[in-house]
Amino acid sequence: MKLNPNDALAILGYLKDEGIVSEEQIDQAITKTPSEDLKASTLYLHLIMCVEASDDYDGCRCGYELEERKDNTWTLEHHLRWVMKTERSINELKTTPQEFLKETAEFNAMFHAMRVASPIVIFLFRYYWKKVFKMEQDKEDRIADDQ
Repeated sequence: MKLNPNDALAILGYLKDEGIVSEEQIDQAITKTPSEDLKASTLYLHLIMCVEASDDYDGCRCGYELEERKDNTWTLEHHLRWVMKTERSINELKTTPQEFLKETAEFNAMFHAMRVASPIVIFLFRYYWKKVFKMEQDKEDRIADDQ
């Protein structure tokens, strides 16, 4: 479907007036950056599940963490991949970005508390999830390579 600019603006105005889309959603569509809730959820998901993260920032192999040093972080490859993983998780769980953020923040707090309380428990937990998530990442990489 092709729209002239005036019709597109009229439709966008209608969608906004009806509450179907918000000003923030319009801004995101224009700038193609994730919402603040999605950014925060992505950060938490990455903190919990990244298989390449390192406590040694200079020795880090994680592309997401390395991108943190650059400008326009949320438009870069690894951040976009993690945003897509977060969005897919939200969709699969049939929840909202706000609810997902709340739950991941609570889980991250619990995760941090366990880390302080029991290094063995946290080690086993991270090992298990890294193994599971690594299998998922490998699967995604194979799919991307095939395309």
